[in-house]
Formats: sequence, structure tokens, C-alpha cells
Amino acid sequence: DTSGSLAGKALDQLKIDIQQMTAFLHPNDRVRLLTFGINVADVFGQQPGGARVPVERIASGGATSFYNALATAFMIAAPDRPQLVFGFTDGRDDASFLDAEQIVGLVERSNASFYLALVPPNDNLTELDAPNSGNPMANEHNVVTQAGMVVAYRSTGPYRGGPNTSALKAAAARTGGTVYENPPNAQMPVIFKRVFDDFRSSYVLSYTPTGVPRPGWHDLTVRTKNTKLTVRARKGYDGG
Repeated sequence: DTSGSLAGKALDQLKIDIQQMTAFLHPNDRVRLLTFGINVADVFGQQPGGARVPVERIASGGATSFYNALATAFMIAAPDRPQLVFGFTDGRDDASFLDAEQIVGLVERSNASFYLALVPPNDNLTELDAPNSGNPMANEHNVVTQAGMVVAYRSTGPYRGGPNTSALKAAAARTGGTVYENPPNAQMPVIFKRVFDDFRSSYVLSYTPTGVPRPGWHDLTVRTKNTKLTVRARKGYDGG
């Protein structure tokens, strides 16, 4: 999330955090960074794990198109290796043309596992941005440009409020992932390492169905004989 609430020291810290996160990866891993403000940006394409990434390309500003960014991440996920989509945001969205319910439908057609850290809103957010505030300017934002000018503009889509926690949890659960709400240690590298260790220790199970393929959604359930264990797994697949 690189929307207008992220600037100055916060942006500098984000760049440090991302570099630390890529250091957790192995050389045969691949990493891609998508940032989102008013637009979604693929900052440096796919890079090998452990290498220095050009974090200086990250810029902040604008509204927040969180759901558009999630959709982009799932649509560009490649099928040739296990995929992890990790999101870090306060879940607010005021610029996407998609919503959380549509993300639930989209993840069903992706092979990626979805993990999300939902952190408290930044203190820079004002009552102008509050949902149901009754303020006619609730979709309007002020951005300070590099030239020191203040530009006011209205977001491209309706205010989505945020976050739609139930839908985001449903999306994560369908992929075998999970949502961390207000984690006690909201440092992004710490949360990412926890997520990545969990993802790396997962199993890949496969099977071949018999009979004539049926289109539509197919439920799948994975269980263990040890009832004390908790299993997180994909909830099914779309037969097309």
C-alpha cells in the first residue's frame, strides 16, 4: 500500500522492509512487488530471491486501489511453481472498480495461496475519508506534489469503506491461506517471514478425477487422522 498516507519516513521504512523481505528468499525463488495508490504498479518485475531489488523505484501518493491490486496479483500468478500472494494494508479502498466479493470469485481460478496482514489505519487519515460520514467530499483527497503544490481530486470509484474482513477471510481460506488482523508486531518483514515459513512448509497434494469432467466449482476437503491438528487447504477448484 503506497497511497497518499505513506510519505517521508514511512516510505523510507517501507523500502527497507521490502529489501529485508527479499533477503528471506532463496536464489531459486522469484519475487514481484505490486504497489497500489490510485494505480497498480509492477515495480521491478520478477527478481531472484536474495538479490538486491530496486526499491528506489517505489513512489507514494494518491487514493487506494487495494482490490484492483489483489486482482492483478492473482491474474499474473504463473502456474509453473507454487505461488504466494502476500498483502500488507489497512484494507481501506476508495478507488478500485472491483470489490472484496469479486476477489473471492477470482481466487477460485488461481493456484496462488493468499495471505493478508490487516494493520490499523495510518494516523494521517482524516474524517474526510471516513465511511458514512455524510461529507460530500468523502471521496476527495489532497496530495502534496514534489513541487509543493496541493492537488485535490475525486477518486475514480465509489468509496468502498474498509476493510471487508469477512470477504477477505473467505478469499484467503479458499486458497489455504489466512488473514492476520491487527498483528501485535505490525512490522512487515516479521509478518512476512511468518507467512513465508508457513507457506514453504506446506504440502502439494494432487489427484486425477475419474469420469466425465463437470464444469463449475468442485468442493475439496483435506483431513488428518489426528483430530488435534488444524488443516488449511484449498477449498476446491473450478472445473471450467
